[in-house]
Amino acid sequence: MLLYVIRHGHPDYATDSLTPLGQAQAEALPARFRPHGLDRIFSSPLGRAQATARPTAEALGLPVETEEWCSESLAWHEFALPFPDGHRRWIFDLPAARLRREGIPPECLAQIRYEEGYARLRRDSDAFLEKLGYRREGGLYRILRPSEEKIALFCHAGCSRIWFPYLLDVDPVWFWTAFDLTHAGIIVVHFENVPEGLTAPRCLAWSDTAPLFHAGLELKYNAHLPF
Repeated sequence: MLLYVIRHGHPDYATDSLTPLGQAQAEALPARFRPHGLDRIFSSPLGRAQATARPTAEALGLPVETEEWCSESLAWHEFALPFPDGHRRWIFDLPAARLRREGIPPECLAQIRYEEGYARLRRDSDAFLEKLGYRREGGLYRILRPSEEKIALFCHAGCSRIWFPYLLDVDPVWFWTAFDLTHAGIIVVHFENVPEGLTAPRCLAWSDTAPLFHAGLELKYNAHLPF
């Protein structure tokens, strides 16, 4: 199975929708999936993710199935905290050098719902992947139904950065300080159907923006840093 996780396009957070740039990014994505197709399309319930999924779903003639668990609103309530400037930010927005040296500072850990949040995420991630044919066993996945399906999940950077350390069975703090995801960036994860019956998901691509390049859109990380 190939699992594609796609961040929404450039958002208008105030209205939970896409800006004109975000809509252009969403409309660039079908070209990425037309050559090999998709079997199912899932999305967060939030408007910016649904709007990003819609052009691909319409181009491929597939419905968008909503997955409530990957709403960024849930992760935000669990993993965001007030910063000294008075704004709420993600726990992974703490300085990377500090996180790498100290881990999550105790005073910050006390202000988020880390254990509760990861308990929910483990439960919901496991249920999602089991219905696709892969049951979590430790850090691996038991192949219940070998699948060659191509699955797309349109969601969010915050949700993805919290989720992927669990999905890939790596340390969250290390992951948070090493990986980020730009608007309309595509992650590709392969669940190989090995004879032994246990598979480890392998990340084949992270934050791929090739469709935006081919559509002639300017490549900027989160619309401000050219790359």
